Parts: sequence; C-alpha cells; structure tokens
Amino acid sequence: MAQIGGFDERFPSAGGEDVDLGLRLWAIGPLSYAPAAHVVHTFELQIDAFLRRFVRYGRGNRLLSIRYRVDLAPRPFPPQCPSFINWVLAGLQYLSLWWGYALTITPTEWSVPLEDSVGE
Repeated sequence: MAQIGGFDERFPSAGGEDVDLGLRLWAIGPLSYAPAAHVVHTFELQIDAFLRRFVRYGRGNRLLSIRYRVDLAPRPFPPQCPSFINWVLAGLQYLSLWWGYALTITPTEWSVPLEDSVGE
C-alpha cells in the first residue's frame, strides 16, 4: 500500500475510491481473489438514498474515466431477477449513474493519471 500511496483522499465522496485503489494495486502486480473475505455495506432503504448513491457512483466513474483514459460511461443493464419493480429500479439506477457522470466537472489536477500504464 505504501508503494501506491494508499487511498486517494481527493475523492469527493464514496464512489470510485476503491476502484482507483484496485487499479493502482493492479499496476504494480497481480491481484488475488480471497473467497473468505467479504465486505458488508449498510445501505439506506429509501429511494432518495438509492438515487444519491448511484449519482455518486456515476461521479466516481467520470473521475476514473478521465484519470485512466478509459470509457466508464454508464450503460443500461438488465436486473438479475427480472420483475417489474427491478426493471424500474434498474432504469432509475442507470439514469442516476448518467446524471452523476454527465454533470461531474473535473478539477484540473484530477485529469493527470496516477499511473500511465493503468487502463492501457
């Protein structure tokens, strides 16, 4: 972790900082799957919290897209368990991701990739 500087604290909020860390770790060596490791997130159940979370994720994708010169623009996707409500939620999720992605204005210092080799 010291070799890559740990988490980049310039991320404005949760949403992309973990992907950034993973990409920088990957640039210095292979990553391994740890089947016994797991992370449990506590998510608010209200629809406004759901929408805000995916706007943040869209913003993070935009920052990562610029930093690593890769296309991380949101794309529509089907729900794992197709039902009317899950299709509606998948649509709202996609629109929220796009909202965050499209409206993110990137600070000048952010556009310089940490590692030119990552994402190529």
